[in-house]
Amino acid sequence: MSGGSLKARRGHAFVPVPGWNRSFALLSGARAREVTRAVVFVHGYSGKAKSTWTDFLSLVDDDTVAGPWWETSDLFFYHYFWRSMFRRVEENALDLFNFLHDVFPKPPQALFNGGQTTLRRGFQYCDLTLVGHSEGGVLIRKAILEAADQDARLRAWRRSPPAKRPAITPQPDGILVANLRLFAPALGGEALAGMPGVIASLPVISSALHMSAAKLDLAPGATAITSARQYTDEWSEQVDLECFKAHIVWADHDSIVDPEKYRDDIQCTRRPKGTNHSSVCKPTVTYPFPVKFVERGVKYGKC
Repeated sequence: MSGGSLKARRGHAFVPVPGWNRSFALLSGARAREVTRAVVFVHGYSGKAKSTWTDFLSLVDDDTVAGPWWETSDLFFYHYFWRSMFRRVEENALDLFNFLHDVFPKPPQALFNGGQTTLRRGFQYCDLTLVGHSEGGVLIRKAILEAADQDARLRAWRRSPPAKRPAITPQPDGILVANLRLFAPALGGEALAGMPGVIASLPVISSALHMSAAKLDLAPGATAITSARQYTDEWSEQVDLECFKAHIVWADHDSIVDPEKYRDDIQCTRRPKGTNHSSVCKPTVTYPFPVKFVERGVKYGKC
């Protein structure tokens, strides 16, 4: 900047999320009135909040990678490592729904109380972006469905005869205002292919996988998978809300999930070269794509 120094970037502060073990937030250092958005990250099967999204923790405060959009956003990282493997998908989806309800639109005041300092009081968000990887994408879709089912206005609008409906869909409320950004989501289920599939079929490993309730629910054709698609497509056909239309990016090489989107989803037509199921959501200085994708989504097939 001519005649003076560049404005210092306002970073994020690490804070545990009260009541949610090992889930945490990165709170923006911007003034409260400038922070309008919450971005919630949900890892996949056997993932962790830190290891799945680790590079986001530093790169969102890097001027060479992340823009002002990140500077004025609070980030939440939902952790459910053991539950991702040993609990049913429906249970995990309800837990995520409760987590989202706790932090959006009005996060707990305890989140902003540190020692003798209170960062914000009576704070509330306007915008929400939900980011999921693999199973996390399925849980996000199911949490959105739960929110829609609990919204009496939307239910009444949807059930009324088309000829008698108001021309304008009821405005979204709560987490239904969300935009969805999904990395290699398990929307068609998880089924190991190639060499990973051969290894998984070995007796000892196969027995262990079949003990996993979540893995059973994520099998192609499982009720948890087919019902999420059916109900989302039904809602999307009748209600014009962005929360039913996920923006998706698939890995270049993926032996875990098939690139299966829902009818009205918007997918990136160019998969990031050299990425696999695990790496597609992990940004680096030389691979800033995930940061840009979360912020901008897909436009005209490009991201």
